[in-house]
Amino acid sequence: EPLNVKATGIIKDGVDVNVSGTLHFPSGVLGSFSCGLNSVFDCSYEVIGSEGRIVVDRGALCAWPGENFTIKHWQGEHGDTYEEITIPEANHYVVMVEDFHAALLGEKPMEFPMEDTLRNMELINQVFDQLKD
Repeated sequence: EPLNVKATGIIKDGVDVNVSGTLHFPSGVLGSFSCGLNSVFDCSYEVIGSEGRIVVDRGALCAWPGENFTIKHWQGEHGDTYEEITIPEANHYVVMVEDFHAALLGEKPMEFPMEDTLRNMELINQVFDQLKD
């Protein structure tokens, strides 16, 4: 979980239409984000670390209906090794419902525990509280 959260943005009629922020995680890891309702659609993300880099073009919608999903992965100090990992097409809504259904029937545990959801909501509230100031 982040140790510190900083955010700024534009509120219009009570809606956070543009938000940017920085998350400071333990051991010196920083994360940044930017999102907006009035900008060109994009749900990509990039993770850069000391041993490589990952680019996901459709991060929030990884199982894009009708299309394969590709993760671009570079490894090594200079990104010497590159691979693309392809995930077959799927409807992400169906996948979520099927996963939840299996957990309800006791066939498997929830993919993400409820505590993770609550911590995500707490983080979103911390960001939103900073926008109200």
